[in-house]
Amino acid sequence: RTREETERAHRTETEDGKQPGVGVGASVTAPKSPRARQRPPVPLFGQPDPIRVSSSAELIQALNAVRVWGGSPSLRELENRGKGILRRSTVSDMLRGTDLPDYDRFVAFLRACGVDGASLETWVFVWRRLKALETPGTVSWMPGAEQAAS
Repeated sequence: RTREETERAHRTETEDGKQPGVGVGASVTAPKSPRARQRPPVPLFGQPDPIRVSSSAELIQALNAVRVWGGSPSLRELENRGKGILRRSTVSDMLRGTDLPDYDRFVAFLRACGVDGASLETWVFVWRRLKALETPGTVSWMPGAEQAAS
């Protein structure tokens, strides 16, 4: 192959407007669908702060806010990002429910929405505090749970 042929093969269009390599028996790679493109970056600011959450219902409201902050990904996209832990129906039930979500799914959802690092630790602390409020005899052993109980 000559240099000219190589350059011509790498161009997206030829001078006559046709794609190179398109003809009888040639195949064209389909462009990536919008869903297959890389997701936009999640902003590092403006993230919902769960520290004042004092009930499971408030936590669910905060999770819905996290989904919006994370770019409002579809349930299918959250399932894909959830790496086998999240299912569309589970996420839907979690975001419409009133009960404290399962811990693993809760963390997977937050990560799928772009929450990580110290912020994720805050969310986990809030989940544990609420779980302590639901579990008899554990409140006195959990720092911060007593303030939420009152």
